[in-house]
Amino acid sequence: MKKIWWMLFLVLYLNILTGTHAEDNQVTTQNEPLGYKPTEHPNHVVISPQQATFPSETSPQSASLRTTLTQITSSSTTDKPATSELLLQAPVILLPLDNLTVSIGDDVLLKCAVEKNPPDPGQKITITWFKENVVIKQNTFPRITFPQARRKLKITQVQWEDRGNYFCTARNRYGVVRSTPGRLEVEKAVSIIMGIQNMTVPKDTPINSTCIVEGYPKPLIHWELNGVVYRDVSTNSPYDKQFIEFIAQNTIKLTCKAVNTITTVGETRKQSSGFIFVTNPASYCKSYNGFNCAPFGLGEVFVNASLDNPPGKLERMVSEVVDSTNAMTIPKRCKNAFNSLLCHLVFPDCEKSGPPPRPVRLCQEDCIAIKDLACLNHWKELQTIHSPLFEPYLSLGFPECTAFDSDSRDTCTRTGYFDAPKSLKTTGKVTFYVLIVVS
Repeated sequence: MKKIWWMLFLVLYLNILTGTHAEDNQVTTQNEPLGYKPTEHPNHVVISPQQATFPSETSPQSASLRTTLTQITSSSTTDKPATSELLLQAPVILLPLDNLTVSIGDDVLLKCAVEKNPPDPGQKITITWFKENVVIKQNTFPRITFPQARRKLKITQVQWEDRGNYFCTARNRYGVVRSTPGRLEVEKAVSIIMGIQNMTVPKDTPINSTCIVEGYPKPLIHWELNGVVYRDVSTNSPYDKQFIEFIAQNTIKLTCKAVNTITTVGETRKQSSGFIFVTNPASYCKSYNGFNCAPFGLGEVFVNASLDNPPGKLERMVSEVVDSTNAMTIPKRCKNAFNSLLCHLVFPDCEKSGPPPRPVRLCQEDCIAIKDLACLNHWKELQTIHSPLFEPYLSLGFPECTAFDSDSRDTCTRTGYFDAPKSLKTTGKVTFYVLIVVS
């Protein structure tokens, strides 16, 4: 009999244990939705509320927590839905905003494709539009309206300043979602908003010139110096930055050219030009220390600083003319006289009576004496010599002696090769009666 009672007691005990586990399983199953994490929708992001996290099943607090969650989910309250309800019933944005490229003056319509989740006739959805994270408010921009209860945004006669990133948000009592942004690009013909300015600078001044352009698609830029395309020294391709840096050596014309292509009119071009005027150090007086003109008694001569490396450059040019003269089969007297004329023409005496220093022009009488006496039969042959040194006189001849000052003024440069008694110098129309050869 005792054995039977023990068996009945054992069966009852096992039934009690089985019921307890079933109750635990029932609590776990009931609360699984609270740990549910929905996958992110490809067309929107759930902003709020945040997903809750829970202790693991083996945690010492798991049993008491499951009991608490059971009480929360079983209570019926309409003002504060459970966390799973919040996540599941926030609005859904079905489509991302489009990326659009339009021309100035076009109308644009952006759509915020929102759907209730799940469908609920009494559910209210509030849609808000943003540009670059700033709310677009009603009536703030007269060209922007919000048809169909703000489910659309319309921009009338798009302008350049309307370009940017747009997105919408949808809110109901269960949560807020935000659409993926759409980019609005506005085509604009190229324009130059800051061009090249004329400037005057000393030689060797660093120049930093800017050419700020605007337009869409992005304009292509290149620079020209005196009409020649300026190239990047590292790539040998046309320089395409909106600024340029160089050292001013000579006066130049600087040009920036920009171009882009838009669908409505095709290729558009703009350019800006300016002059960089380069000034040189003031002209000065200097003792002649060259080689070619040393035999002709040059003292302190005038140096024109507007030329690059003036003494050295002039000396090289004089050397070329002297070599040409010496190569001719003409009398030595003529060669020496002409070379003296050349040296005093290129390196005139320097007048320092008042700033700035100035050149003392060649004496007219010395020029006539060399042309009509020393080189009378060879002047035409000498005229075949071509040199930049004679360019200022080419319109008058080679050179035309009347272009020089008369010795009667006592303010001209003598060649040192001829001289005449002062009593025989004339005024007005020059006529030499006597010339004394001093060499």
